[in-house]
Amino acid sequence: MIKSYLGFSPSVYILCAGTLVNRAGTFLMPFLTLYLVGDKGLSKQFATLALGVYGAAAILGVLLGGHLADIIGRRVVMIASLLGGMIVLRFFGDIHWPPGLLCAVAAFAMLAEMYRPAAQAMLVDLVEPERRTQAFGLMYVAINMGFALGALIGGQLAVIWFQWLFWGDAVTAGLNALILVFLIRETLPAKSAPNADEELAVAGESPNAEPPAEADDRRRGAFKHILGNGTFLLFCAASLLCGLVYMQAMSTLPLFLREQGFQANDYGTMISTNGWMIVLFQLPITAWIVRFHRGNALALAAVLLAAGFGLKALAVTSWQFQLTVLIWTTGEMIQAPLVSAVVSDMSPVEYRGRYMSVFSMCFSTANMLGAPIGGIVLTYWGGTTLWIGCLVIGLLGAGMYLSIRRGLVIPVVDRDNVDRP
Repeated sequence: MIKSYLGFSPSVYILCAGTLVNRAGTFLMPFLTLYLVGDKGLSKQFATLALGVYGAAAILGVLLGGHLADIIGRRVVMIASLLGGMIVLRFFGDIHWPPGLLCAVAAFAMLAEMYRPAAQAMLVDLVEPERRTQAFGLMYVAINMGFALGALIGGQLAVIWFQWLFWGDAVTAGLNALILVFLIRETLPAKSAPNADEELAVAGESPNAEPPAEADDRRRGAFKHILGNGTFLLFCAASLLCGLVYMQAMSTLPLFLREQGFQANDYGTMISTNGWMIVLFQLPITAWIVRFHRGNALALAAVLLAAGFGLKALAVTSWQFQLTVLIWTTGEMIQAPLVSAVVSDMSPVEYRGRYMSVFSMCFSTANMLGAPIGGIVLTYWGGTTLWIGCLVIGLLGAGMYLSIRRGLVIPVVDRDNVDRP
């Protein structure tokens, strides 16, 4: 199993290491609603609205990040994203005016989310098609090792002083930027390269300048190609539904737990279970799921996600909430490496960054819609209604994944081992 994660380019491991450092200081998102309600004394609806604003601005961020990653390069977009977010975080804790807080959240979201499609495109550039599922699994482990550490540390810092959250987030973003500056080279394929899946672009090459008219044609071509890919659009819709459910973990769940008498550090401990599970089990699960049809695996993942959140309606004690986290995290571990690999296989090399940005936009849209809607449901109808709604939405996502089962690409390396339709 371990052998399947060896032999990648050193840049892959450096990229994962930098992501781990950055995610270990990701304190703003998991604790934003608690900060706004507990420290600023604002309402639950305002707190979840702030996460909705984050999601709306994140859509712009991923679209811009994906477009720029295809034009000026993956590395420069990632560095600009980290440094820009660091500047916003430096001043975030000093803002007290509610509209100003929303503006700061929007600015941070747009800058921070530019990173994701650029990093995903860089990872795809560095890895051959048949090993991308494993590469994304490795990246996901790095993300969640950082998240697990960040949740534990952030929960303790939130009890002491919320300002430490913003400073810690800014420092780790700066460290990741330094890693990219000194240890990672550009991977954007030259426009003359015939096929980046057959011949990886040489690190450090830059694309030749193109006339504005040609650039416009390329943009329209990408737009038409994406809109004409029905399987991809249905895949994104199913991922959006799952994202609506998953986003409750960082929006309404901490508020619901607060209503049940739990503290910020209790939430940090519970949610860190998600990260530690992924650290311990993501690699073997990723090695295991490549043997099954991707449509079946994605549907199972959505069912587990739905069950994990739906069962929160019955949970009362800390260990019961921990059990629900174990269930939906299992679904997340199945889904996470597959979805990025599916998108990379669906996307032509010249549109790869934009395909990744549209896919990333699904989760930003889920944040934009799921957080405020979840806040309204929690405020007016209570937690039981919220969690039952999550169950229904997750099951709808599972059905949509099954509906596109026959249209999903199966890498050559897996075809002999996959349950064919």
